[in-house]
Amino acid sequence: MTTTLLPRLTRVPLLLALALPGTTSARADEAPQKPAYDAPPIHVDAAPIHYPFGLVSDNKGRVEALLRIGADGVLNEIVVLESPHPVFESAALDRWLSGSYRPAYKDGQPIAAKLRTGIKFIKPQWVDAFSGVPLRQGTERDPQGVTPFKVPERAAPGLPEDYRYDTPPALTLATGAVYPLGLLQRRVTGSAQVAFVVDSDGRVRQTRVLEATHPDFGHAAAAMLETWRFKPAKKNGQPSAALLHTTLEFSRANRDTAPGDEALDLLARLNGEGAPLATAEALDRLPTARVRPLPVAPRSGAPAETVLVEFVVDAAGRVQLPRVVGDATPARAWAALTAAKRWRFDPPRVDGQPTPAVLHLPFEFKAATP
Repeated sequence: MTTTLLPRLTRVPLLLALALPGTTSARADEAPQKPAYDAPPIHVDAAPIHYPFGLVSDNKGRVEALLRIGADGVLNEIVVLESPHPVFESAALDRWLSGSYRPAYKDGQPIAAKLRTGIKFIKPQWVDAFSGVPLRQGTERDPQGVTPFKVPERAAPGLPEDYRYDTPPALTLATGAVYPLGLLQRRVTGSAQVAFVVDSDGRVRQTRVLEATHPDFGHAAAAMLETWRFKPAKKNGQPSAALLHTTLEFSRANRDTAPGDEALDLLARLNGEGAPLATAEALDRLPTARVRPLPVAPRSGAPAETVLVEFVVDAAGRVQLPRVVGDATPARAWAALTAAKRWRFDPPRVDGQPTPAVLHLPFEFKAATP
């Protein structure tokens, strides 16, 4: 995949290299273990939790994550294990990345520790100030609110017996799609319909683009689905596979796919409108990544390759506007873009002040066998 729609930006030093097998995935859930500490880590001065605006009424759920906290109290990494929607993941990460941490203690000494934690999001009740009539935010007020993916209670008629289930799969980890940057710049909208198989272990093992108004919309939607995780379907009481499909709309009005106002402002600056963005050389130091999921790429016979992703890290440490620099196998390119979009960094700083910066991240894929 070659990106030629944006002006070529100055190449900056690579942040780090990731050695990825041909088939990669975000870290698997780690089974709960007996704590290896006498006193757990404590989150200090955490930011308040806010229910995200613009969601339809049936959005709710729990975000769970594994926090790795050093003996010095530094939050080294967050691994998101469950999330019903990317906006909930973002809100939870805002909370966990705020404030500071006191380390765990064992025998009176600070130690590095893992802490599994979660935040449950419940739809708040809104009442009209004048009439007292309850309002459901995201429906009456905002018809473009983010909509959760709903699994059909029954398998579609006519499916092979292997894909029929008694109990539907339940979505446990939902990530978002990357809006193709060149199409976003040209204000191209469209959609993609994708069929996918959820295996008996709850992972998406196969995707097929049934229809797409532009090939990149299909690639983006398929790469998103590859990262989803489910509690598997059941048939006769046993885990079973399920064949599902979904349609994803790409437009600036659809909050499931559209970049926010911050991203659009940064896009204008990338295109030379307004103050230029900082580069790695201008920063006080390279920011540390605190959330760094790995790409999920389908198996193929492709040789080893490096996919170089360029993106903007905004003043809050979020990744915006990722794109691939140079050529890459499409499946791997979109897997890298989808993973990079979820990364979180310490805010980039120039003279101590948070400032958006353009950075690069290479994902190294090893040779894979079919």
